[in-house]
Amino acid sequence: MCVPCSNHHYRKADIWSVGITALQIGHGRAPYEGEELIQVAKRIVHDPPPTAAYYRAISKTHSRLKFCKPYHQFVAMALTKNANERPSANALLESRFIKKYARGMRYLQQHLCNEEMLKHVRRSAA
Repeated sequence: MCVPCSNHHYRKADIWSVGITALQIGHGRAPYEGEELIQVAKRIVHDPPPTAAYYRAISKTHSRLKFCKPYHQFVAMALTKNANERPSANALLESRFIKKYARGMRYLQQHLCNEEMLKHVRRSAA
């Protein structure tokens, strides 16, 4: 039986995906890449969220990579285990990482979002 999820659940899952994407962009591979799907699902449920320390543990190359503190904070915010405690998209846009390294919300809207996505974000934030 499939239990329908609320829009709140989907938005919070999207925030988790942003954190995973930030890790993947920063490290060049997704966490748990190459592992069996069932193992990945178990790790997501039972293990702490992945961090840069995870990548250092699996690769000598990644042990030399240095990321700024705002990047680590951004990833940690997005990968908050408890979905109810996970920040909103607006809160992530206000993070130090986005404010310091992105070219602002207008730039993100113009370059990362299409008009349909913007309408959805505006409705969700209301």
